Amino acid sequence: MNELIQQVKRYVELRLELLRISTAESLIQAASSAATRILLGALLVSSLLMAELSLGLYLGAAFGDWSQGFLCIAGLNLLLFFLAALLKKRITNRVQDGLSQFVKEK
Repeated sequence: MNELIQQVKRYVELRLELLRISTAESLIQAASSAATRILLGALLVSSLLMAELSLGLYLGAAFGDWSQGFLCIAGLNLLLFFLAALLKKRITNRVQDGLSQFVKEK
């Protein structure tokens, strides 16, 4: 009887250890995935910023006035902002769907 109790205790200890390890592994995978996505997002934003700066300088040289080139870029950004505001519900739903699929995969 004593041996059975010891085996049950050992079994419970091993199951708890397995739960701790699997939880840690899931957290590590989620954190590394999030860090990778943040890094890629930051690189994308900086690339887009440099592309906009270059396009603004190019258009400014083409128009003969740098301010007009940057004004065109600002207008394009404003147009994209209003488009995103109009499609906010669709964008939100797609992001939520993507996040729920990401969580289900892990």
